[in-house]
Amino acid sequence: EFTHEGFKNLDVTRLEILQEAFKVILKNPLFGTGAASFPIIYQLETGFWKGHSHNILTELSISYGIPCTIIIIYFVGRILLESFNKIYKTDKNNIFDKSIWTAVIIFLLSQQIDIQYFDGRLSLLFWILLAGLKCINDEHKNLLKNG
Repeated sequence: EFTHEGFKNLDVTRLEILQEAFKVILKNPLFGTGAASFPIIYQLETGFWKGHSHNILTELSISYGIPCTIIIIYFVGRILLESFNKIYKTDKNNIFDKSIWTAVIIFLLSQQIDIQYFDGRLSLLFWILLAGLKCINDEHKNLLKNG
C-alpha cells in the first residue's frame, strides 16, 4: 500500500514556481539574493519546499543578479554563434563538431525546464563541450589569420 506522505509538496506547478522566481528576481535584480537561496525564500513565501526554480536563467538571476546572467548569456551565446557559423556554414562535413554543438544546444534547452546542471558530472560535461566549441572557434580564427 502507498501512503500520501510522499506526495505532500507536489501541489505546485512549474509555472507557479517560475512566477515566484520572477518575484524574487524583481526584489533583488542587481546582486541577487545569494547562491542557493531560492529554496529558503520559496518556502518562506509559499510554505512549499522546492530545491530550485526549474530554470537555469532564473536560478542565476536569483542567486547572482540580472547583470551576471546577462554576462553569462552573452559569452555562451557568442561562443555558440561563432561556432555555428564555422561548423554549419564553413566546414559543413565535420560531423564530430556538429555533434558537439548539438549536444550543447540540447543541454542548454533542457536547462530551461529543469536544472540537471547541479549534478557535478553534467556540469563538467557541459563545460568540456563548451570548451570544445571555443577551441573550434580559435582554430578557425587561426586558420583565417595564417591564411
